[in-house]
Amino acid sequence: MQTYIPDIVVEQTFEPVAAVVYYADCNEFISLRTQPITSAQTIAKIPAGEAFRVVAIYADFALVEYRNAFGYVLREYIKPSN
Repeated sequence: MQTYIPDIVVEQTFEPVAAVVYYADCNEFISLRTQPITSAQTIAKIPAGEAFRVVAIYADFALVEYRNAFGYVLREYIKPSN
């Protein structure tokens, strides 16, 4: 997997959050995408139960770091690892 960092300024676009560990709450996997839209290119598949860091929130998406790659996942499929 290649490292991907979105070309945006997080402070101007997102609601920043403390880097919190979340996990994929789904049946098989969630898609890590290049943009916060469901039609964007998938750069990785995060398996169910796998942990990752949430960096910021953007509408229905979260900007996350997963295995040194940054991308977007749908918020409805993630849960904090309390």
